[in-house]
Amino acid sequence: MIYVPQAAEVNVAKEAQRYRGLRKARAQLAKLSQESLDIIDQLECVLMTCEDIRDSTAKAGGTPKKDSEKKK
Repeated sequence: MIYVPQAAEVNVAKEAQRYRGLRKARAQLAKLSQESLDIIDQLECVLMTCEDIRDSTAKAGGTPKKDSEKKK
């Protein structure tokens, strides 16, 4: 524990509370950043899968049918 003069106690307590808020906000930002990267990775996988499907149907001489065309 460190010594804080009585005259500075209120200011130190206020600044310590402010710092704790900053650390909490930083932790939330880091979590959101990681979640964003995870979503981007998932999107990339979906898009790569769609490209693979398009490539395979193009090689087979067909085009992928839309859901509305499949029901006919």
